[in-house]
Amino acid sequence: MKFSPRASRRALLLPAIALLLLFQAQAALAQGSKGLLWAVETGHSTVFLLGSMHALSAGSYPLAEPIEEAYRRSKAVAFETDLGAMQGPDFQRKLMQRALLPEGDSLKGHLSEDTFRRLSRYLAAAGLPEANFERFRPWMCALALAVFEYQRLGFSPQNGVDQHFYDLARRDGKRIIPFEPVDFQLGLLSELDKEDQDALVRQTLTELGATRDMAGELARAWQSGDAGLMEQLTQKSFGGFPRIYDTMITRRNRSWLPRVEELLQGREDALVIVGAAHLIGPDGLIELLRDKGYRVTRR
Repeated sequence: MKFSPRASRRALLLPAIALLLLFQAQAALAQGSKGLLWAVETGHSTVFLLGSMHALSAGSYPLAEPIEEAYRRSKAVAFETDLGAMQGPDFQRKLMQRALLPEGDSLKGHLSEDTFRRLSRYLAAAGLPEANFERFRPWMCALALAVFEYQRLGFSPQNGVDQHFYDLARRDGKRIIPFEPVDFQLGLLSELDKEDQDALVRQTLTELGATRDMAGELARAWQSGDAGLMEQLTQKSFGGFPRIYDTMITRRNRSWLPRVEELLQGREDALVIVGAAHLIGPDGLIELLRDKGYRVTRR
């Protein structure tokens, strides 16, 4: 299978280092999976928070009834970014402008010797020509590796929880709220410094090697709604990369908190759908809301 960079535009919905974890576990998911759903009730409205899996098989739907009911009740649905804009040609153009190195430059010159050696070994084992990656900046290389894997296994972001409910919300005329513009999402990876981009490639290669062992665990965590196991897997994924975790998870969660509070101050039910890693753990939105005095309950 030849990797197509066009397929990576929706991949930016997740940090590249978490892509593989979240994409590879889908085969084990069944209809009615419990998922990760919380609710905050204020007396005049309820805001639901759903931890997303960004790629699923079509056979994963419908999801558990509490999730489907949360969507039906909600007049507004919030997502990490503007999924409509992400699918447009303008985003594709900007992505390629930032992702490709200038003529005469190559990926090898932007990676450490050890990281490039590991990358070369992986590409050779996977049957992927190095020439397909040589013009990519390191962050785009990390995305490309993860996207290749989920394409190879037949999983699609078209069936991800975000895209599924985005399509339904458009069809049903619900109010759609993006927490971040697509340009911000592009900047998350493209503006990482050289050291962190090198670390991103190394970490992604590590995740590729651990896929078989972790996929089943992640699938069970999502299907059973095991937030504790999901947190353990997330911490394992980001272990040793605290600056990337801070950029991709912690800072964004804090910036989203006021947006969630705006919904809580409204008088209509709303559903917030973000990657599962953004809800769980001490830096997750659930704990941030509890620290502010809100009563957050599992559904």
